[in-house]
Amino acid sequence: MRTVVVDAENICVSDDPDNLLSDLLILMKSDYYANQAEDLFAPDGEGIDDIIYLDINIYAYRASQKEDLPECMYSSEIDVINNEVWVISAVGLCYEANPIVMLGEELRYLLEEFRKQRSKLGIT
Repeated sequence: MRTVVVDAENICVSDDPDNLLSDLLILMKSDYYANQAEDLFAPDGEGIDDIIYLDINIYAYRASQKEDLPECMYSSEIDVINNEVWVISAVGLCYEANPIVMLGEELRYLLEEFRKQRSKLGIT
């Protein structure tokens, strides 16, 4: 399971080489999303679709069928029917990030740890 470390200026998520999860967490701290993250990423949540952050379009959605996964994972053994699988991806001018596929439990864990650590630091 990935981990998140927050200090006053940085967010570091393990196994996040393109900083895609860090970008998603930064987006979730915005005034608009701060109180919605729990609902957006609940097992039946809507996720986010085509949210622009720093000229980057970020997508985070629940896969409901194999075709919802990134094309390179169509032949994988990931069972999207019996598991809560989320896909996080982004596109933008001069921005490339490999999509991340993760279970909802891990995604919610990262969101909660991010919230807790920011709270401990007195960051709202």
